[in-house]
Amino acid sequence: CVDMSAYTDAMSACALRQGDKGYAVQLLQARLKALGYYDGKVSGEYDKATVTAVTFFQRGHELEETGEADEETRARMNASDALSYERAIACVGSVYEAGKAGPTSYGNAGMVYACFKEIDITLEPTISLQLEYAKKQKGWNESVRQVKVGQQVFLKKGQTVLTGIYVGDSVFIYASPVEEKVIAVRSVMSTGK
Repeated sequence: CVDMSAYTDAMSACALRQGDKGYAVQLLQARLKALGYYDGKVSGEYDKATVTAVTFFQRGHELEETGEADEETRARMNASDALSYERAIACVGSVYEAGKAGPTSYGNAGMVYACFKEIDITLEPTISLQLEYAKKQKGWNESVRQVKVGQQVFLKKGQTVLTGIYVGDSVFIYASPVEEKVIAVRSVMSTGK
């Protein structure tokens, strides 16, 4: 007999790569889906979509971007502090309300505050304080090409500063006072600093 929980633990930690099939791949896909990196079918086949999801996870966690779920990648993925942008994606369509931090309406800083709080990262409650803190961090204002999935991003247009979360593939999610809801915008990250 095999202890199912011990077997599942072992299958959740083993290294996997494109072409692999089976229960271990199903566990990998389910974890990627729970973290918001994978929206495909939990098929148990390590296909191109799974490679892409693993690569995005690795990028967001500053791991070598191989697309292979090596033991280090699996360990980071199974850790309680694995970055998830699922919360930000779940906010899309919520009503914009200045000063609110959820659960049904969000101000601009409040949406980011609420998303990070869910992974036990406490930010300041206002854009100006969040920006002030960000400016003190190493790597502040580097090229957008270095922004990682799950990181907070600031967007400045004239005197207006907004903040949101980068979710990969040039998509930025933020609570828009103009649109009066939480929106996802593509290509904000495509040029400049």
